[in-house]
Amino acid sequence: MTHPMLPVAIALALLVAGCLHSGDAAPDCAVARAEPLYFGDTEPAQLELSPAQRAAIGLVESGSGDAACTGVLIARGHVLTGAHCQIGEALSFLPSLGDATAVDATAAVAHPTLDALLMQLEPDPQLDALAPIPLWSGPFDDLLGMEATLAGLGLTETGESGELRFLDEEVVDLSDDEIVVDGMGRSGACVGDSGGPLLVATDDGRPRVAGVLSRGSHDCLGIDVYVRADRLANWVQQQIPTHCATEQAIAATSSP
Repeated sequence: MTHPMLPVAIALALLVAGCLHSGDAAPDCAVARAEPLYFGDTEPAQLELSPAQRAAIGLVESGSGDAACTGVLIARGHVLTGAHCQIGEALSFLPSLGDATAVDATAAVAHPTLDALLMQLEPDPQLDALAPIPLWSGPFDDLLGMEATLAGLGLTETGESGELRFLDEEVVDLSDDEIVVDGMGRSGACVGDSGGPLLVATDDGRPRVAGVLSRGSHDCLGIDVYVRADRLANWVQQQIPTHCATEQAIAATSSP
């Protein structure tokens, strides 16, 4: 999240846009993936997230360290992000905890047709401090016209990085596979937020993942497109072991 009048930010945004729309995994595009949300905040405006839920949104890094995306823990030991974030074979997840260290992925499975990737993390005690945020299971037509919360990590207008940021935008369109939000030239996601969650709340206020960031606008201040969580739900359940799927179902009904 940075100011659009900063020349360096604009230059990087143009590079980012080419990467988003071309699918190019060249080194320049890999570096560009570290860009941020624009005009976000350190606190979500309309969602109640516990510290453990905030920590469940973190940085997805490649083994080479050339690329970074955002991911979210949706079930115990399992992080959802974008398939285009997988550059090379080695991936890790860094939770949004002050003293966290990166947790390596033991496996990563890309969706066969959509821009989504499910990472299985190696066992690590620090993951006990994270509360998974389950997928949204409500009617998606109800989201049209509503405000949803974008979440991501990356460089900010101050030049700092690695801080979790949030911003709210209106859901302006729904297709069979995607959710579209629009920053109306005032805000938006950029590529370091790729793979990050679009968050909504249940009727009783519990946060849920409605989508996974796939691509955005050229200037990072407009349209952002997320893969719909309901199109991923069956695939996710097929990848997660039965005991983890049971825990996810329990979390969906009982987590704050």
